[in-house]
Amino acid sequence: MFALDLERVRALEWSRELGRWSILDRGARIEDPAFAVPLPIDALLDAALANDAIVRAWRRRRHPEFIAERAEGEAEGEARGRAGALLIMLTSRGFEPTEHERHRILQERDLDRLGRWVVAAQACANVAELLAMP
Repeated sequence: MFALDLERVRALEWSRELGRWSILDRGARIEDPAFAVPLPIDALLDAALANDAIVRAWRRRRHPEFIAERAEGEAEGEARGRAGALLIMLTSRGFEPTEHERHRILQERDLDRLGRWVVAAQACANVAELLAMP
């Protein structure tokens, strides 16, 4: 059995053998099959460390929220990469997108649309024509 003494910022463990509480080292971890990962004592006593411990447990258990957030991040990175490639392609063709056009390209997150724009950028007459495409 464990107890938290938040007033003194410490964690304690009950020893059946000794019949008393013992103070746990803040750098120690509680290892128990009920936990996804060993639980750092510091994380029990410090809110910021607790948040980090929760994220590690979600990652280890492949929690759906963690997986969804990771997939969103990967899609965001893919969109930025395609937008960057598109801007390089347009510049290599001698086009200089306006600030508004540049912003529009960099803010686009539809991967299919970005893919169509990259293909169309090889033959478009200007950036405005490209961005008018669906």
